[in-house]
Amino acid sequence: MMTLEYRKHHLLQIIQTFQQEDWIISIEDFINNLLQNNKAYLYAKPLQKSIDIASLIQEQNYQQEHIIPLFGALEEDVPFETLLNDLSA
Repeated sequence: MMTLEYRKHHLLQIIQTFQQEDWIISIEDFINNLLQNNKAYLYAKPLQKSIDIASLIQEQNYQQEHIIPLFGALEEDVPFETLLNDLSA
């Protein structure tokens, strides 16, 4: 029984032997078609291999003075079921 890793490696070896541009284009088109039909795969993979807090703060333009007013805007006495229903709607 061949493992998934072996099968992927074997496919890559086969692709590397191709000398015809048309074959490579066909494989690219096939893979792109698979990805377009499976949107979950596109969004499930991480965009970065690791998260750096400093760069995340910079990318999100995090500023403490913008976050503090948010805490006062949230009502603490709203039942959880109400919030859940609002999210489900």
